[in-house]
Amino acid sequence: MSRPWMALLKLKRNSDVEYACGGTLITNRFVLTAAHCFDGQELLEVRLGEHRISTEQDCGATGNTRICAPPVRDISFDKIFVHENFSRDSAENDIALIKLSTDIESSLSIRPICLPVNYTLQQEAEHRKIFRVTGWGATERSIHSDVPMETAVDWQNRSLCQNVYGQSMKSSHICAGSFQMDSCYGDSGGPLFYPTVYNGVQRMVQFGIVSYGSSFCGGGKPGVYTNVASFIRWIADKLIAN
Repeated sequence: MSRPWMALLKLKRNSDVEYACGGTLITNRFVLTAAHCFDGQELLEVRLGEHRISTEQDCGATGNTRICAPPVRDISFDKIFVHENFSRDSAENDIALIKLSTDIESSLSIRPICLPVNYTLQQEAEHRKIFRVTGWGATERSIHSDVPMETAVDWQNRSLCQNVYGQSMKSSHICAGSFQMDSCYGDSGGPLFYPTVYNGVQRMVQFGIVSYGSSFCGGGKPGVYTNVASFIRWIADKLIAN
């Protein structure tokens, strides 16, 4: 698993059940995602360690040797924490935490991503010119991708997103996108991230959460992401209290 911190949320809307949102494992017990993923949808379980959704187990070959990843883990949950000030209309405070029903032991295929917990990393979200975004969202060929897709997106001034969507953009938002490259339907709740130096070691750090964008994905319009740095205190408070 090249992105072992990725999570898939199995959601139910009316009678439809599908993996409609992503998320990230941030501790051995909590998954970070977007609040709007629970707007009119019921969470059934969280899947960790997934790559190709259509197969029971992810396998590949090296020469004559067949190598298989460990089985995925479908985890129930204890509680969902949606930000108290989440707005459906403006998508402000579009952040949520899922407390899993059991602690997760880290492995090669399942382990947490880092968050921008110090000032230097938090400021990096304002100065970095490029990010990466990944998820099982829609592609030009299908409603959902069978494997996680990943692309680079450029940092954009918040005024661009404000002009495109007519919504006020605050420091709690990140505006990012590239021509014909963007997150899409089904990527919601997934990470905006990039490798950076953390405690003297290069690690993947999550700077944003996929919030919303154009209904015509990859049409040249940027996407809006929840700025994780703005919610580090909220995240820490929930983890400590629960």
